[in-house]
Amino acid sequence: MVELGEKYLGLREFDVDTKIGDAFDYLIKYQSSAINHFDLIIADLYNGDKYPEKFETSAFLSKINTFVSDGGMVIFNRLYFGDNRPKAVKFGRKLENFFKKADWVYPEANLMFLCHK
Repeated sequence: MVELGEKYLGLREFDVDTKIGDAFDYLIKYQSSAINHFDLIIADLYNGDKYPEKFETSAFLSKINTFVSDGGMVIFNRLYFGDNRPKAVKFGRKLENFFKKADWVYPEANLMFLCHK
């Protein structure tokens, strides 16, 4: 994802603070503070065709919401084919309870949720 952002969005030209690693561990390790607010978080969290359940919990969604600056956005990427469709829809409905606005975007076999704080 970072390489795509650098290649197609020119992220190297901007002052972008990129964190790569396990999102769950990062949120637990660093408590939300003024220095830990981000304007954009891209949560590309599935592994193969699996989306780990820990990233669907209310605790995780509440925590990630505290790291987003006011007016910021979290983008969640989910697979959206076969058995993944109902799971993605259920997850999207859950996101609508945690964010001011959640737009649903359908590129190819994925479903992306653009969640605004």
